[in-house]
Amino acid sequence: MISDKKINLNLLLAISTIVSVAISFFLFWQNKKAAELLSIRTFEDCQKSKNAKLENHICTTQDGREFKKEKEVEKEENAISNTIEFTNEFFSLKYSKDSKLEEDEENNSVRILFLGKSQKENTELYDGYSLSISLLKENLTLKQIAQKEQKQSVGLCEETSDTTEYKSEKIEGYQYTANCFGYSQNIYTQKGNKKFRISLVWNGKEEYKKEVEEILSSITFQE
Repeated sequence: MISDKKINLNLLLAISTIVSVAISFFLFWQNKKAAELLSIRTFEDCQKSKNAKLENHICTTQDGREFKKEKEVEKEENAISNTIEFTNEFFSLKYSKDSKLEEDEENNSVRILFLGKSQKENTELYDGYSLSISLLKENLTLKQIAQKEQKQSVGLCEETSDTTEYKSEKIEGYQYTANCFGYSQNIYTQKGNKKFRISLVWNGKEEYKKEVEEILSSITFQE
């Protein structure tokens, strides 16, 4: 009888030890998992996490938290070329670190602006350049929009060219040029069902034309 009691006691102790180890292991695993989830604080962290779901630029963690890529925008400094890369859901481009980028989310437009030393802010451009890209919402064909805006320019600017076809390595569409508060070029292009206007303006130094055209050549529209 005593021997049987000892065996039962030892068995009970062994089972209790196994259960305690199992509970400790489970709690350790739960705490580790919770710590891993709590360490996710950005969209990039979420992308790297196991069992996370990525859909429409929104990453959802296993515990149901959502992270959206901030403004669908990425900026990356390139130390070699001294440029910054900008990317959104429609296009990407590169611009000089000496310029500044302005976003107008309400009107779906982005502008790169460089002001020379003599240029005063909030005045017409006489020393610098700008390039803007705008999403067009008019219910007209691309050519009709270009022709309409060209006609409006005729009454406002000293010199306005006719609307002609435009084609570069990456962009096709229509364009016209004008001398209106600086030299300007307006390019109209379409990707899928979305229409865009690219406006270049420069005034002052001859090198400004080259710099703003370099920004133009860097534009890549998303497929």
